Amino acid sequence: MTWVKLDDGFFSHPKARAVGKDGRALFMAGLCYCAANNTDGLVTMSSLPLVAAVAEVRPGVSARLVDAGLWEPDPHGYLVHDYLKYNPSRAQVENERDKARERM
Repeated sequence: MTWVKLDDGFFSHPKARAVGKDGRALFMAGLCYCAANNTDGLVTMSSLPLVAAVAEVRPGVSARLVDAGLWEPDPHGYLVHDYLKYNPSRAQVENERDKARERM
């Protein structure tokens, strides 16, 4: 299991306020998807319908996240802005898991 970091001021941040309730839900579902699947912050186009369904929003809400600068367009989907600045990379997660297996 991995964890994702969310700033405790997220809900009052102007970008988060700008995207509305649905945008905030999609953003958080996207963070969880990226952490659970070790995507280094990438929400692929093929996974967007699933992520949106988890957030109980339409996939088109992603445009709000791009407009606000929370997600960045990528040839394969969307990158969560600064994801790797605050969350471990796939390589870091795998390295920690390897170390844990060796200890056990």
